[in-house]
Amino acid sequence: WVKYTREDGLADDHVTWIHVSGNEVWFGTYQSGVSKFDKNSGKWTIYARADQLADNDVRTIAVDESGQLWIGTAEGLSKYNPTNGEWSDYDKKDGLVSNYISAIAFGSPQIWIGTDRGLGEMLGDNKWKFYDENDGLKAESVTCISSQQGLLWIGTNRGIYRFDKTTRKKGYESSLESFAD
Repeated sequence: WVKYTREDGLADDHVTWIHVSGNEVWFGTYQSGVSKFDKNSGKWTIYARADQLADNDVRTIAVDESGQLWIGTAEGLSKYNPTNGEWSDYDKKDGLVSNYISAIAFGSPQIWIGTDRGLGEMLGDNKWKFYDENDGLKAESVTCISSQQGLLWIGTNRGIYRFDKTTRKKGYESSLESFAD
């Protein structure tokens, strides 16, 4: 076993999320932002609210096809471009129904987010569409999402939902299916 703590360079010992991307390991923490560990050099880098991260309470981390890091926090969604070091933040002012981001998944070209108020899909031009009870999602809190072969599997506080992205685009009446009680 190898143990890493604050003493080694980790932002905080309370780790909420881990994402491995090539030679980098990203760690979300409960109240101290994000730590990046370079497996080759052994160097730690910490990103926090002062660096433009939406909040230090990190709930989820994902990397998109272009290598940009998406970080869901208790106060919004942050996107980090490691190529140029630029940050972008999204919150209620940008169309989110909630700042609490609990899950992120990619389904080319969509970005899907889970919040404590439903499922969100980023459309072109940084616009958002949210799915809730009116769309068949009878759970407020989306806790996790997995995207695979045109399907989204959505974990919620009321069971699991499956969303067929393909049939929705063909105009079928309902493409959300519940496996909940």
